[in-house]
Amino acid sequence: MVGDINEERAERVHSVPWEGSFFTAIDAADGAVVMGGLRGRMFRTEDEGLTWTVVEKPPTSAVVALSRMDDGTLVGGGIAGEILVSKDDGRSFSMSPASFTAGPIFDLTQGAGNTLLIAGPKGIKSATLSQ
Repeated sequence: MVGDINEERAERVHSVPWEGSFFTAIDAADGAVVMGGLRGRMFRTEDEGLTWTVVEKPPTSAVVALSRMDDGTLVGGGIAGEILVSKDDGRSFSMSPASFTAGPIFDLTQGAGNTLLIAGPKGIKSATLSQ
């Protein structure tokens, strides 16, 4: 939906080239929006949803969490435990060596320094992102 929250008005965006579910979205440091969802699909828009591009990344399970670190790095989490890292404002992601060490991921956020706090079915765990 695109619209104006102050006017309580929204318009449906039909340009996303995917009819599956989305579970998470994040704003990149450059103002773009990155969305993740079912079957590991990820898309990026630079024009408030008018056009979308497919994000380049390795195959993953459903992307259920996205977070932006203090340095602008975007981090994504797959429900099966994959941790994805983007240094280019979400245009592409690579698999982190920390993947699968925390188990299933429900959400993630930056912890102290370069650590990631990962929430899952067994509580909260911490992982260190490599530079």
